[in-house]
Amino acid sequence: MRASRLVTAVFAALLSGGLLVIPPASGAGSATISGRITDASGKPLAGITVAIWDRSRDGSPPVAAYRATSAGDGTYSVAVAPDEYFVCAGGIVGQAFRIDENTAPGPITAADRRHVGECSGGSYIPLDLDAWGTPFTVAAGATASGRNLALDDPARISGTVRTTGGAPLAAVRVTATDGPHLENHVYDVVESAITDAAGHYVIEALVPGDPFCVEFNAAGDLAYSSTVWGGSGSDCDEGSPHLLSSRPGQVHTGVDATLKRTAPPLTNVGTAYFVGTPKVGYTLEGRPGTWSPENPAVTYAWFDGSRALGTGPTYVVKPAELGHTITVSATASAPGRAPTTVAWTKPDKVVAGTFWIAGNPTISGTLKVGKILTASPKTSVPTGARTYRWLRNGVAISGATKSTYRLVTADKGKKVSVRVHYSQTAYGSTSRTSPRTATIR
Repeated sequence: MRASRLVTAVFAALLSGGLLVIPPASGAGSATISGRITDASGKPLAGITVAIWDRSRDGSPPVAAYRATSAGDGTYSVAVAPDEYFVCAGGIVGQAFRIDENTAPGPITAADRRHVGECSGGSYIPLDLDAWGTPFTVAAGATASGRNLALDDPARISGTVRTTGGAPLAAVRVTATDGPHLENHVYDVVESAITDAAGHYVIEALVPGDPFCVEFNAAGDLAYSSTVWGGSGSDCDEGSPHLLSSRPGQVHTGVDATLKRTAPPLTNVGTAYFVGTPKVGYTLEGRPGTWSPENPAVTYAWFDGSRALGTGPTYVVKPAELGHTITVSATASAPGRAPTTVAWTKPDKVVAGTFWIAGNPTISGTLKVGKILTASPKTSVPTGARTYRWLRNGVAISGATKSTYRLVTADKGKKVSVRVHYSQTAYGSTSRTSPRTATIR
């Protein structure tokens, strides 16, 4: 497996442009290397990067000299200088590897990433020159054809991370490591993924070979313990973690974890109180005071006894609450901490509301016996039910209880006004009277 990791690192360095790519020789001294890239079943693979490695003569690893990309039918052809070579293709990499202190590789193609790297002369490339196998020689003017490579599919791991209460945990980093290696008993990070809002993750592009250990670590300031799959420790170097096999194309599902909370819950360290009067039509605001730690997300719920009224930090009192007491609860939540709820009740019972009326009613029409006058009340909140009483020199006129009034002989020489009466449940009642008209003719 360490060999497989190195082929990824070395090949990725070529793709980054960090190594010198020697231009092909020209003229009578040039040669050609060609072949086909397929998957393990023999299906041609397009868009795979092919690297031609020049054998080193000083005991150091081979040097990346040329590159090509496989065509739609999986074939490639590269013009090279006569020499001894190895051919490598594909390769998956999850992080930046270095093959020396001067070369930092960059990203490789999507097609490369979907397949495990493979090299001629040996399955994978270790640093030991002898382990590369035997290079092939291409002479001047010759073609080294049939340099074919079949690339394996990577292994995959997926699962879900939850709290001990069964809730999904987002933003948890799940890491697959290989090993431990016998010389140092240390696991190497291979690939990782972050859980989504449903707590789900998928780790792809795992090079088959060594078994994998899977670690789960809450990211950022999430206050949850770390753990490993199937083990008792907090990481792969502790306890006896269960290792997952990694054959080509193997898919492991249900690699789940449950993380325990390690941080204390949120606490309310202030005094909760109301702003506003418990009166029908008025707005109440719930203020829960201070939380520790500060600035959590807060949600609200309003109640009349056990009857839910609404949500949000404010509530407009309705007629149904007349004579009752109002309670509000505030629930604070923050990543990695248990939510905390506080509730408090306004001790005063809700009283009847008060009408708001824009002004006194007005009278329109001709001030002459036999003509009709019309009363126009002003806007009110609430609208309420309205009744009318017409007055002659301030005295109620018998039977004149509509919004209109026809002037009679008795009104001549008098002045007329109208009183509008407003009423609604939970608001009581009130009246407004218009100014008196001029003298009726």
